[in-house]
Amino acid sequence: METIAATKPTAEALARWATAFGIVIAVATGILAAAHSFLERRHERWLRARELCDDYLKMSIDHPEFFLGYWKRKDISRVDRERYVAFVSYMLNGVEDILLIDRRVEWKESLKGDLRFHQHFLRSEYFAKLKPGYFEPVREVIDEVITEPDFEVSYA
Repeated sequence: METIAATKPTAEALARWATAFGIVIAVATGILAAAHSFLERRHERWLRARELCDDYLKMSIDHPEFFLGYWKRKDISRVDRERYVAFVSYMLNGVEDILLIDRRVEWKESLKGDLRFHQHFLRSEYFAKLKPGYFEPVREVIDEVITEPDFEVSYA
């Protein structure tokens, strides 16, 4: 009595189907692994951006003097100006990380809200020399902020 695989054409057909099935499984596994890796890296970047955002908020609470027109004040020492530049640079690095992850309009509007407090600095000749060091989406957000009217806060 003959089995199904006993005939040569049937055995060859089964071998081809098994090979094709193996290739499909390998490709699907590769795609899933790549997708998982991509999502994991994206999540890690999001966590880093979130960490920078939290650090910036903590720094903001520790240094409320760095807001609304700090750069245009005349009574600031060179050391304090350098501290302020480092403060804004740290914030812009966080903005960059966030925009690397998600460039939705909602994020941009939120980030612009933070940057408005530093319009005077972002409009300065000093910052104009630093600005090319930031990547294009950050420069675009900065350009939007510096072309807006002066930002003022009313607590009334």
